[in-house]
Amino acid sequence: MRAASSAQYIGQVTGPLAGGFIAAHSDMPAVVAMTSMLMFAAPRSMRGCSQHRNRTREIGA
Repeated sequence: MRAASSAQYIGQVTGPLAGGFIAAHSDMPAVVAMTSMLMFAAPRSMRGCSQHRNRTREIGA
């Protein structure tokens, strides 16, 4: 549980910092494009995590 909340706090800090950095060095459409790519990729990457978690529950590990 601690790792999940730590990751959430890190994401809440690094997300706006990265967005501001990209916006300052390029333009807002680049920020929108990067955000949309991340939002598109996130559920697909989390699907593998939940399948692994379910398998470990079934095994009892």
